Amino acid sequence: MPTATLPNLILTAAGTTLMTLVATTSAQATNFVGDSISISGLTTVAANQSPVTTTVTNPGVEFNNTIPYAGNTVTDVLDFFNGGFTYTISQGLPRNIFFLNDVLTIAGIDSVDNPLRRIITNVTLLDGPANYINSILFNDSVGLDSGSISVSFTDFLWVPTTPITWRFGIETAELPNPTSVPEPTSVLGLLAISAISMGAVLKQKKEGKC
Repeated sequence: MPTATLPNLILTAAGTTLMTLVATTSAQATNFVGDSISISGLTTVAANQSPVTTTVTNPGVEFNNTIPYAGNTVTDVLDFFNGGFTYTISQGLPRNIFFLNDVLTIAGIDSVDNPLRRIITNVTLLDGPANYINSILFNDSVGLDSGSISVSFTDFLWVPTTPITWRFGIETAELPNPTSVPEPTSVLGLLAISAISMGAVLKQKKEGKC
């Protein structure tokens, strides 16, 4: 089962178990530019808003959402880079704020290099406060729009002095192409040709004895 890792903390991730992986790539080699994804950040969860559908660009920000909160505003921003993404939360005014079991979710994510064969094998926290994160889950399988990443945050009181930014790396691996199997009709055709050839040989042998 894949494992998502944090500095000084190992978290088990729910995902697809891979039995035949080849050529695992580093997070820096994973390209998502041009992929259409769905994002639900902390602000969309808090405001009961629908996920935002967007396209990965580089440079460019994929998700930027602001909501009012207790006479203040809270903003979260998600930005992909080649091999992962950053996630930042900030406030309009420096006030204490509680986050209660909020989850950042990215759905429909595919590597554009080979979306039908390349799947996510690990998601790692590269930088940012690990103590605010409860778990990192990912799931992927062969096929389009099958990848998903969920970052679950702990209940925490944020006393802001500056925005908080987390930086995550995404690792992928490319599955080998399935072994080519002859069509049933092709197999029957080969058998028929073999039978005809064998019949011709037997006939020649029989004529030679006469």
